[in-house]
Amino acid sequence: MSGTRGKAESTAQAEVAVDTLFRFLQATGAVNASICKSHTRLALPAVQRLIRVTEAVVAKSMDFRFPYLFKGLEVVPRAGTVVATDGTTVWKTPYDDCVMVMPSLAHVKPGTTVLRLGRYD
Repeated sequence: MSGTRGKAESTAQAEVAVDTLFRFLQATGAVNASICKSHTRLALPAVQRLIRVTEAVVAKSMDFRFPYLFKGLEVVPRAGTVVATDGTTVWKTPYDDCVMVMPSLAHVKPGTTVLRLGRYD
């Protein structure tokens, strides 16, 4: 394996992949619970929350910027908060408690989705 990932990170990713596969197979009825239990290694999170994405923020130019360093899943408490600028275009949160989903400036170019706005269900 090349890159900066270590063996422990690679092993953890493989465990998540296997657990996801077997839980999916169980949910679809392809395998029974005992088979799933014998192949999964990770406990389910105590709480899972659904984020409903309501809007995609798409770059219009190479001048797209975030005013803050978003890592993802931050909740912006107030509607109308500026979360991005793109030349003269200003992106604001459309509602209170807006969740920043998958912010990325890694490959910004016109037409690229750089952020999704969502809310917890």
